[in-house]
Amino acid sequence: MKILIGEDRDEIILLVREILESHGHEVIEAHDGAEVIAFAKGFKIDLILMDIMMKGMSGVEAIDKLRKNLHTKYIPIIALTARAQAGEREEILKLGFDDYLAKPFMSEDLIFHINKFKK
Repeated sequence: MKILIGEDRDEIILLVREILESHGHEVIEAHDGAEVIAFAKGFKIDLILMDIMMKGMSGVEAIDKLRKNLHTKYIPIIALTARAQAGEREEILKLGFDDYLAKPFMSEDLIFHINKFKK
């Protein structure tokens, strides 16, 4: 799968990249929501992993634009977030995300969530 990571913390990007590439996925990285949108429009992306709270354009702002665009509206998007309070999952899914993964996460959890969207 070609997976786009939208995350503003380099250490998270490196960790996720390492996990994904070790499982045979191709990775593209974006550092804010505007880059996520640009790369999602410019490449054939199979899945997006996106932090909700990024500097610049947040994941919340970006998902709204992605879901309104004909070329990106059907790309599965998994929220990566440190927000893990009770009820957060439902709120995040209402924003348009297809799934939710709380940070910190185990590599097995990340792969499990990604595998839900394999074609």
